[in-house]
Amino acid sequence: MKNIFLAAAIMAVGAGAAAADVGAAGFDALVRAAMTGASRAEVAAPGIPTPTFAADAAPKTFADYEYDASMGARLAAAAAGGNLGAFQSRCYEYVAYHMEAAGVIRSEQWDQLKIGPDYAADFADWAAANPETMRRELKLVRIPTPSDKLAVPVGSILVYEKGACGFSKRAGHIEVVTKADWACSDGCESLDQGCFEDPAVSARIHVIIPVK
Repeated sequence: MKNIFLAAAIMAVGAGAAAADVGAAGFDALVRAAMTGASRAEVAAPGIPTPTFAADAAPKTFADYEYDASMGARLAAAAAGGNLGAFQSRCYEYVAYHMEAAGVIRSEQWDQLKIGPDYAADFADWAAANPETMRRELKLVRIPTPSDKLAVPVGSILVYEKGACGFSKRAGHIEVVTKADWACSDGCESLDQGCFEDPAVSARIHVIIPVK
C-alpha cells in the first residue's frame, strides 16, 4: 500500500503537476504517508482521487448471486400445488417433495449428500456446513436474510432454526416462498414481518435461493 501512494506522488510530479494540482503540502503528505503507513483518509490530496476499495462496494442483493427465477417459479409452483392445505407437523417431508418435484434434488441425493433427515433445522445445519456442495450439486445458495419479508425471492427455501420465530424448539421449520408474503410446506401461511426486522431473530432464519 505504501508503494501505491508513493507511486501516485511520483506520477503526479512526472506528469508536470504543479503546486496548484497537488500542492507542496499534499505531496509531502503523500510521501510521509508512504513512509509511515498512514491511512488513506490522512493522505487525500487535491488532484489525486481517493482509491476505491472492495470494502466500499454496496452490499449484494439476491440478483448478485445469479438467482434462477425460472427454478424459483418451479419450486413455488410445486409448493403451491403440492401441499396438504393444513399444517400436520410434516413440513420437512413436504418441502422435500416440493424440491424433488421441481428438480432441485433427486431422491437418492438426500442420502448421498448426507443431508440430515429428521428435523427441518437439519437442512439449515447441512447447508451451513456444506455451502460449496449445495451450490455445486443442488444449485442453491444462502443469501443474507432481508429485513423486509416482501423482499424474499419467490422460490426461496426458508429454514427456521429450532425455536426461531415461535416455531418448534425441537424441529424448527422449513417452507418454500410461493409468492410475496406467502410460503408453503405441508400447509401455507403468511410470513411474520416481526421476525425479519428483528436482527436477533432474522439471524436464525436461513434464506436459500435457487441459482444458475
